Amino acid sequence: MVNLFVTWDQIGSSTGGGIVTANELKALQTIDETYVINPPMTNNPFEADEIALQEYKNQNIKPKLAHFYANTYSQLIKLLKKDGVKITYTIAAHNIQHSQEEHENLGMPFNLPHLTDPNLFKKYIEGILLADVVITPSHYSKHILECFGCKNVQVIPHGIDIPWKPKKIKEFSVGYLGSSAPDKGLKYLIEAWSLLNYKDTLLTIAGRNSESLLPLVRQGRGNVHLAGFVEDTSTLYNSCNVYVQPSVTEGFGIEVLEAMSYGKGVICSMGAGAAQCINSCGRIVPIRHPQAIASAIDYYKNNPEILQTDGELAQTISKDYSWENIIKQYCKVWNNVLTAI
Repeated sequence: MVNLFVTWDQIGSSTGGGIVTANELKALQTIDETYVINPPMTNNPFEADEIALQEYKNQNIKPKLAHFYANTYSQLIKLLKKDGVKITYTIAAHNIQHSQEEHENLGMPFNLPHLTDPNLFKKYIEGILLADVVITPSHYSKHILECFGCKNVQVIPHGIDIPWKPKKIKEFSVGYLGSSAPDKGLKYLIEAWSLLNYKDTLLTIAGRNSESLLPLVRQGRGNVHLAGFVEDTSTLYNSCNVYVQPSVTEGFGIEVLEAMSYGKGVICSMGAGAAQCINSCGRIVPIRHPQAIASAIDYYKNNPEILQTDGELAQTISKDYSWENIIKQYCKVWNNVLTAI
């Protein structure tokens, strides 16, 4: 038997998608030999489906299980279903309306017609709706997918590699790592930082294109460092003792778990699916609420003993989300799907 794995993410890259796909592939390979179709990312998500479909037709493979990560592969999935192949699909859904609103709030275009045009959206999710099991990393994302019409949705959180020796720092500082897209809510974090206007504390925002936030930073107050892309993410986590994920909408937010594994106090918005992992080891705030973010940051700054306790508890909880444990959950789903053949 051979498995099929299809994704347009760069498998094994340092991005969230790259990390997740590398571990999904590793999990699939523990079940059986796996053939990978990895079409390139383009501005038109339907092109990847066409490329993947053609490559599958050109290969003499007969999979019993095909797993997909993100994007849309409706044409290929319809063909695979016709051939009796079992389909599983990992997707982290966002609140499309919230994403569009955040782009508009910053005067940026939301050029994703496959999400805003009803006919294109129907085509976009057709393959996902055909999947035997849809895997999603959070209950937040599960609710959105069920609203789209998905039936068998199972939650498997993304995992993390547990750091060997995370660094403890004494100076109070705050960090963020990830995309600077409008729906990440960095506007509200920067506004919160301006409200606090600390003279002795630094906010570091790291991630590709973080320099695009400079106009927002200049409008506010407080010390902000836009670090840009960081090759070694431990650099960011080891430079702060509070991590903030202010997302307006996000299917998960793997950085929340990573920060927890480094023993950091975490402040996370309700818009990030990873908020479900925090339990009592951090602070959860409403979306689009700079005052709540500022209050949570200030609470940690003025209560270092609670910050230390929360950080230690976060580190303990994060061990449950090691990739070793998460891979077992994937394999259980796939074995159940295959047993049902």
